[in-house]
Amino acid sequence: MRLVLRIGGSVLIPTEIDRQVLHTLVREIDRLKKDHDVFIVVGGGRTARKYIEAAREYSGEEASLDLLGILSSHLNALLLATCLKDAELVENFHEVIHAKKLPVLGGTTPGQTTDTVAALLAELVRADLLIKVTDVDGIYTADPKKDATAKKIAKLSFKNLKKLCSKEFKAGISSVIDPVAAEIISKNKLKVVVIGKEDMEDLVSVIKGNHSGTVIK
Repeated sequence: MRLVLRIGGSVLIPTEIDRQVLHTLVREIDRLKKDHDVFIVVGGGRTARKYIEAAREYSGEEASLDLLGILSSHLNALLLATCLKDAELVENFHEVIHAKKLPVLGGTTPGQTTDTVAALLAELVRADLLIKVTDVDGIYTADPKKDATAKKIAKLSFKNLKKLCSKEFKAGISSVIDPVAAEIISKNKLKVVVIGKEDMEDLVSVIKGNHSGTVIK
C-alpha cells in the first residue's frame, strides 16, 4: 500500500517538543515502512502560528508570513527525519520523486498549507490512503475545543467535507482540512482518515480500518 502520512505540527510540538509523541511516531513509521511505501508531510502547527502572529503585528505581507510558516514546518520535518531511520528532509515534489530515503516534507509554496501539500503529494504518488494525525481525534460538526455540543463524524462524503471546511484562508490557518486540500481530495477521490494521538499508537491497525477517527471517502 502507498501511504501519505500528514502529521500536525501541534501534535509533535503542542508547546514544547513532545518526546513521547516523537518516540511513538518513529516506532510506528518504522513499522509501516516494512510493508508499505510511506511519504510524510509535517505541519508547522503552533510553532508556525506563534511566529506568524508576532510578525503580523508589524507586517501584513502574506508572502512573508507564509514563509515563516514554511520554515517552521521544515524545522519540524527535519526533527522527525533526523529521528527516523533512513529518512531525509525534502523541499519539493521533484526531490520526493528522486529521494533515496524516506521523504519527509514540510511546506513548499507560499499561500499553500501542508494539508494541500499532503493532498497534492497523495495525488502525485497515487496514494491508497492519506492519514492525517491531528490534535483532535477526528472531524467534528464544530470545534470540540470551543463547542461542547460538537459531535464527531465517523464517515464523511467528499461533498460534505467541502461544506465543513473553513472559507477563511490566510497564513497560519488552522482548520479541519483547508478548502484547497478538500477540493483536491474530492476531485481525486482520495481516501482520507483523520485521527488523533491515541490512534497514532497503532498505525498498522489504522490502515486496516481499526480506529476511532473520521473516514473521508
